[in-house]
Amino acid sequence: MPGAIGRLSPLRDPRAPFGTSCASNLRNHHQTHHPHEAYLTPLTRSFPDGLTEKGYAFYGSFVRAGKVKNSRIRDFVGGLSEIGVKRESEVAALALEQTFGKATSWEELTVADGFLAENANEGNIFMEARDGEIDRILVKTKEGFTITLIGTNLVEAGVYLPRIYHSLLRRLENKEIPEGIESVEVEVEGLAEEFAIAASPLRLKLRLPNLSNVSPYELALVVEKALDRVLAKKTNLHLVP
Repeated sequence: MPGAIGRLSPLRDPRAPFGTSCASNLRNHHQTHHPHEAYLTPLTRSFPDGLTEKGYAFYGSFVRAGKVKNSRIRDFVGGLSEIGVKRESEVAALALEQTFGKATSWEELTVADGFLAENANEGNIFMEARDGEIDRILVKTKEGFTITLIGTNLVEAGVYLPRIYHSLLRRLENKEIPEGIESVEVEVEGLAEEFAIAASPLRLKLRLPNLSNVSPYELALVVEKALDRVLAKKTNLHLVP
């Protein structure tokens, strides 16, 4: 389980150029290495209360990009007419930002002594590079624990991390994890052993399947089963460095 934080890059930075193999933010990094990713066409949904929203079908969930209430200008949010086709990774970034918050520029990164500082913006998404290790996607939740995805696949992060987060919040609220949570590490199609170290708070490591091997409508269940499986392995042994 990672301790010290490596070099951090934000999820997206408007000043960073596209098309460079050393892109300084996670979105551009992903798009550089996935030039043929899918494009998603926006959908419009209307509700009886007068709400109209526009967004994207994204692996069994709906990621809202804008809304308008009763077509009144003063209630307008998001510019529905301007919401168009987006790359899959852009929608994944939206899903992450709507769950955890934004870190759009270097000025928003607050790092001290190799760790995320206590006064860092709550709920940010970063790309973490650590010497001699595979890069990671790192989220600091507003509740204070971290969720880390091994690798830099932004789409996997957008699909899995919000589901993991919401499941953990429910379990915390239901007192299923009395120790609290320090960190969660996620590996897609990995071979590493899963564990739950009751170091008070808890440290978790879980494996999840490749998105291509799961029906989008079974993803929530897959996450629930993975967390059930890992929490059932809970041990009081401390992790040996």
